[in-house]
Amino acid sequence: VSTQSTWDEPQDDISFFGVYDGHAGTAAANFLRQRLHRAVLRHPQLVEDPERALREGIAATEVMFVELAEGQGIDAGSTLAVVLLIGNTVVAANVGDSEVILNRGGRPLVLTTIHNMAKNAAEEERVKQVGGRVHHKRLGHPRYNPSFFSIAVTR
Repeated sequence: VSTQSTWDEPQDDISFFGVYDGHAGTAAANFLRQRLHRAVLRHPQLVEDPERALREGIAATEVMFVELAEGQGIDAGSTLAVVLLIGNTVVAANVGDSEVILNRGGRPLVLTTIHNMAKNAAEEERVKQVGGRVHHKRLGHPRYNPSFFSIAVTR
């Protein structure tokens, strides 16, 4: 779990919170913990378009980690769930099967969409539309037999 509320130039009305669930080791989760908040909080349109800042910050951090992982032979990954608080606005994002759920008056309010075909029927259709292979509600590897190599999380 990582909580960040400061960066190069702290602002009282902006906070970033992240939870990273590492798979096959801690390398990816630690990489996210050290870098994702910076990529998001330094985005030039953070205040004007926080959803874009989250989307592009996550994508940029993924590119950086993939380069590192390929260069060092790291075979780890991570899901993530993050929340930006900008004033009284809550903006949430997730990758994989980590979720952001707000407690509102004792009732759960789900703020993100889970990326797992067994738990989200729309995700299976999205995967098929972009050319992905589906095998028993799991994402099949593009080159290998999916009955031997598949994953549950699709993003």
